[in-house]
Amino acid sequence: MPELWKKNLNFTEVDFAKIKLNVKISDSYYMEMQIPYKNFQETLINAREIIASMKVLYKKGIKMQVKRYTASSGVF
Repeated sequence: MPELWKKNLNFTEVDFAKIKLNVKISDSYYMEMQIPYKNFQETLINAREIIASMKVLYKKGIKMQVKRYTASSGVF
């Protein structure tokens, strides 16, 4: 893993089924991805594209949150 990646990534175990990947996207912000163990290797292969896209969007002022949809949320 390149040195730049090592300084900007942090892996922690969430529970027996998931790993949390924290990615530094600026000096003040990071994004968090919770990845199931069964998909971890596949996701890591695509992580560079995902992270690069998120950084571009962040630099353009776009911030995202993933939220659970429920019928009572009234959003859709």
